[in-house]
Amino acid sequence: MNIRKKLILCMILLAIPCSALGEIYKISMIPRHSAEENLKIMSMLAKYFSSKTGKTIEPLITRDYFEFEKALLSGEIDISIENPTVYVRVTSMHEVIASAVDNLGGGMVRGLMIARKGGSIKMLSDIKGKKVCIVGKTSTAGFLSPKLKLSGEGIVVDKDCTLVEAVENKQENVIFSVLAGDADAGFIKESAFHKADEFIPPGSISVIGEGAWLPNDAFSVKKTLPQDFKNALFEAAKSLNEFDEIMVGLGLSSWRSAKDSAYDSVRAALAQ
Repeated sequence: MNIRKKLILCMILLAIPCSALGEIYKISMIPRHSAEENLKIMSMLAKYFSSKTGKTIEPLITRDYFEFEKALLSGEIDISIENPTVYVRVTSMHEVIASAVDNLGGGMVRGLMIARKGGSIKMLSDIKGKKVCIVGKTSTAGFLSPKLKLSGEGIVVDKDCTLVEAVENKQENVIFSVLAGDADAGFIKESAFHKADEFIPPGSISVIGEGAWLPNDAFSVKKTLPQDFKNALFEAAKSLNEFDEIMVGLGLSSWRSAKDSAYDSVRAALAQ
């Protein structure tokens, strides 16, 4: 093919609308892992859902919870896995089609309140007036769940404690902060308790209480996606099991059908 023909072909391709060439959909997930881990899991998800739906799906990486939520609200993300707190904040753009199930709490999730072994905090009441490291204000298990539990104990963490967010909103960074003495206590997701075991002395961190149970992660899609595409995504998610590499990476055992009302308890908790 000579240069003139190549130029004409390029001009024709550029003139064709993206929809005619095949639309590209973006998939993302809440960045609770390292960028490398997130990319690995999302790349597997993109490949899997592309093969199951016949659509072109690509991963979209965000740096932190704030950037992730912003991308959801701006419409950049078509398919997403997010915690319940973020989900109820983005329902103007997204709708849940499935809810996560794991081997710890089934369809529910909770946080843990941790402290240094041998430190000044022995029980929940000792948290009052202390510095507490949380995953982030938009973390369900790493903030909202413990906050609800402590509220029942008469402690309003936003007022009665000094709250600091973990670096990059990472669960393990809460543990490191508590161990180093940068915080007196920490809030983490229950499944993350052993996440930093290879880096810390055995038995150096204690659980001083469990948070309230709340609905597990949401698998959501942009509301404007075609219904047949949404159905195909749900069927593909439902066919995954706990032994699939994707689910191992996510720390989940399965996905089950869910409606928006399943997260009303989260809305109520956020309103407190």
